[in-house]
Amino acid sequence: MDPQNHIAVFVDFENIAAAAEEDHREIELTKLFDYLKARGRVTIKRAYGDWRRFSRHRSDLLENAVNLVQLYSYGMAHKNGADIRLCIEAVETIFTHPGIQTYAIVSGDSDYSSLINKLREYGKYTIGIGLRRSTSEILIKSVDEFVFYEAIAGALDLAQEFDVSEAHALLLRALRAFEQQGELPVFAGKLKQRMVALDPAFNEAYYGYDQFKSFLEDSADLVRLETRDGQVYVSPLDTREMAAAAARGDVRPLAETYKRYLRRVGVPVVESSVRRDILVDLYELFRLSMQPLSLDQAAVALRERYDGDNMLRPQSQVRDVVRLVYRGGCLEFDHPPSLAANAELLPGIDAETFVRQCEGAYVRKLVEGGLQVDATEMSNALFGDQEHTEYIESLLGDLVSAGAIEQHNGSYSAAPHETVSPLAGHPALVPILVDLEGIEPPPESVITAIEARRLFDDGTRLRVRDFAASATKYLLATKTQQMAVEAGESGATLEDLKWYLAGYCSVQAGHRFVEREYEGAIPYYLAFFYLAYSDDTVQERVRGLMRPMLSYFFAIAARRFEPTFQAQANASPAQLAIQLHNHPNPAVGRAFEDLLTRLGQVTPVPVRMLIKQAPIVTADWLQRERTLAFLDFARSPPKRRSR
Repeated sequence: MDPQNHIAVFVDFENIAAAAEEDHREIELTKLFDYLKARGRVTIKRAYGDWRRFSRHRSDLLENAVNLVQLYSYGMAHKNGADIRLCIEAVETIFTHPGIQTYAIVSGDSDYSSLINKLREYGKYTIGIGLRRSTSEILIKSVDEFVFYEAIAGALDLAQEFDVSEAHALLLRALRAFEQQGELPVFAGKLKQRMVALDPAFNEAYYGYDQFKSFLEDSADLVRLETRDGQVYVSPLDTREMAAAAARGDVRPLAETYKRYLRRVGVPVVESSVRRDILVDLYELFRLSMQPLSLDQAAVALRERYDGDNMLRPQSQVRDVVRLVYRGGCLEFDHPPSLAANAELLPGIDAETFVRQCEGAYVRKLVEGGLQVDATEMSNALFGDQEHTEYIESLLGDLVSAGAIEQHNGSYSAAPHETVSPLAGHPALVPILVDLEGIEPPPESVITAIEARRLFDDGTRLRVRDFAASATKYLLATKTQQMAVEAGESGATLEDLKWYLAGYCSVQAGHRFVEREYEGAIPYYLAFFYLAYSDDTVQERVRGLMRPMLSYFFAIAARRFEPTFQAQANASPAQLAIQLHNHPNPAVGRAFEDLLTRLGQVTPVPVRMLIKQAPIVTADWLQRERTLAFLDFARSPPKRRSR
């Protein structure tokens, strides 16, 4: 118990009791309040209900010194009036008891999400408690932390109620967030805090672990643990290490290894019936759309439709299927492919082909990762049964016929030309590739994906204090990965190669910016933006860098004429654009316009975003006739071809 943590508890007893009755369960309030007392000093305890109906619970509540707030029901409806009264008194408590920092709301009703949001606006920590089968997903996502009542009462069937693969997916999401911030390896306690922030309902106890460390130790095929001064630090395994774990066959069943690997590389498996429903809906959106449509826009449209139909389908499922479509090869993009790029269906693609090619993207990823290919286990991983084994075999055949993968003596591997060629060919990368050609790893270096990842991690640790040293490590990591990819080494992926190259571009740009070598910094900024906006996997990994990189890139326009001009890392690029556009020195405005032009020629996506966020700036450019063709394209993309 933390005596400094004062807790206010508000129980919507009508809601929780009704849910318990439907679940054939009795509410044991003593256990609930014992749990909360272990969290801090429970200062306020109020329960709301019509106690004429719940009289058998009154003694239990009074023994726990709970203040019973009487609500009267009229007629036959017995409408729950607790929500309004509870919300009023909870908000009132903010002002009458300012020392209370933690608010526990015991209910499963989504209507309390607005109250939760208001409490958090006032800096309060919020805990939700409700029954698993009757609690709204909206409420769970609203609070800082959610606890299932069954766990408090010791009545959870862990094997049936919780799928540990969901916890592993959350673990990888949290690690990716720290990866974007350059904070790996991360202290285990901080990692758990991030997991709870991403999913307030996470608790390792739900999956049968008495400690978070035990959960991490049992995730040895996903993460690497190291101990420093008695503290545990965590980092994700790279693709080669995961493939090695799969090959050993002594860590997880192969089907589970497949699912974990797919989560690691950004295409987690969505349950097959839900996946196919979403795929068909996405196909219809693109087939029927008369306007240019991006995958991002399609995802928003589907979520709005599902919400309107009261289908509480998690946003993450839609997003995961959208990423699968991005890799499915069924769409034609109007510029370098990304989730934000406008796209249309390729000619001749029907719904069945659309679903088939998108599901084939799972199989292709597994082959490219160097994992053992077993059609039956792939069927278990992707469909939860063995009945789709022949379907998986046919997908493998399709990929071989298309040249996406190769088959030799019954084994499969990534096609070399598919692995190497996409890195070259765009003018934005030419200056950067010159750097790669000019460096060689030391003769004693081991050319493996594991060594490349080690060098990259070293560079990440250095970047906070030494841009130049970090750039050297990143370049060596990129070169090592490139050589491993070109050699066709199992587990050496193009996605990691592009990610390492983007990291190198970011620190080189930062180093030259700090040294005021602005013209030398620009090619590295442009290469970074090209890599980030043309590949969804890279974009996810560098998302935390994109906003500050864009702000510093724009700031070059002013720094050339005003060396003391400062761009904050958290500045809005749109606000900075307006500031530069309206700068008293006209030369700054012209320099900014030139930078935006060069950026648009590399990737129009951030230009389109700026047009939406700073329309006054772009409208003025149009009036002065200073925009180039790419800006017209960005504002009004080509109409879809008639079919």
